Amino acid sequence: QWPHYEGIWSYGATLNQTILVVRNPRWAIPSFHNILSEVNYGQDFSEVYPYLNDLFTKRAPIANWIKWRDLKFETEIDLWAWHIDY
Repeated sequence: QWPHYEGIWSYGATLNQTILVVRNPRWAIPSFHNILSEVNYGQDFSEVYPYLNDLFTKRAPIANWIKWRDLKFETEIDLWAWHIDY
């Protein structure tokens, strides 16, 4: 999904207007981590695919959240800001 940094714009000139609904990062970033946990922190589609049917079914363990948050929080906030600035 564009403008996500891993996304592509595949609509060409057929989509020239959009509405961007933005969740509060206070809730969106932990939710993003839950999704990452559910797909076993996969980095590409072949790693993620086996877990797709289980998305949005459970939450990551708190210990995993704390470890990921402490490691990735600044990067995720920077990416959030980049997305909004886009």
